[in-house]
Amino acid sequence: MSSRSVRDRIRLSAKRLLFPGLDLHTRCRYRFLSRYFRVGDIDTLDAGCGNGALSYAAYRREGRVCTDESVGWHVRDGYTLESYQALLEPLGFQIVTSAEFGSPLLVKLVDLIQPVLSEKGAAFALPLFLLTWPLQFFDYPNPAVPFSLYVQCVKNPQAQEQ
Repeated sequence: MSSRSVRDRIRLSAKRLLFPGLDLHTRCRYRFLSRYFRVGDIDTLDAGCGNGALSYAAYRREGRVCTDESVGWHVRDGYTLESYQALLEPLGFQIVTSAEFGSPLLVKLVDLIQPVLSEKGAAFALPLFLLTWPLQFFDYPNPAVPFSLYVQCVKNPQAQEQ
């Protein structure tokens, strides 16, 4: 077995062990959003949801295996329930559930960890993550100024026919 193959297996094992990763925003969303995961024959669109960890977790709910091992994260400020409605309703979607996540405390913790993770890597960020990890349990859904917004939609059957 090549050294690259061994290194890749170790990285994948560590990734699975630390799922959903060192990003506290992803952990917060995973902790609160997992209650919305449904099983059965449904279509899911993951748009603007960070590094894909939540899509992967919802996908695993059916016992399937996902082979996508992509990494990365992205957050764009400024999404509101109103902006989602403006984007989705003209396309025939109706928002049936929404939730907001990411309290000010969580944002401050992420501001400590994320630069280290981005600049130095997971090995340097892990000790800082472990020190701040217990504080993430003080996070709560629907803060006054949320960092993340979740919406669950259904497609209007008449819109599907158009």
